[in-house]
Amino acid sequence: MDELELFVEPWNEASRATARHCGFTETGTVRAHHRVGTEPRDAIRMTARR
Repeated sequence: MDELELFVEPWNEASRATARHCGFTETGTVRAHHRVGTEPRDAIRMTARR
């Protein structure tokens, strides 16, 4: 495996900071990545490479 990927909700700055501390970088925004109830939610895509 050469790349790890995770998705974080844009408002969750603590999770984004933790991921950056672990070597992840933000690589984009995925629109309507998942739903909470009937509401579509965006997600920040973050990746880390070996």
